Amino acid sequence: MCALCPFAVKRIQGVVNSVEGVLCCHDVSCDVKDDGLVLNLAVQLPGNLPFDRANEIAKLAQKRLQEEFPHVSKVNVRAEPEGCPTCKKKAEEKAATVHTMGSDISAKESHLIP
Repeated sequence: MCALCPFAVKRIQGVVNSVEGVLCCHDVSCDVKDDGLVLNLAVQLPGNLPFDRANEIAKLAQKRLQEEFPHVSKVNVRAEPEGCPTCKKKAEEKAATVHTMGSDISAKESHLIP
């Protein structure tokens, strides 16, 4: 397994998270094989998606990554149903951050309202 810097992981997650239907991208790793660099990752998808649609979304994520990173020889995407612990924690952290930011904005702008 090779190490990915945090910037590369964020960039990969950004590409994957832009695919419609993807709720979260996590467990990003890479391997160096004889034929080149292989990306491995997991995506969280809505739990009510039909299998065929989930497969289409995973394939689209693979395609987008290979377009964005042409030096990658293969992308393995593991699709998981909504509710995986990693994604749930990230969603809660994101919601808390957004809520805090909203509170900060409200507090800062409250003096503008008579």
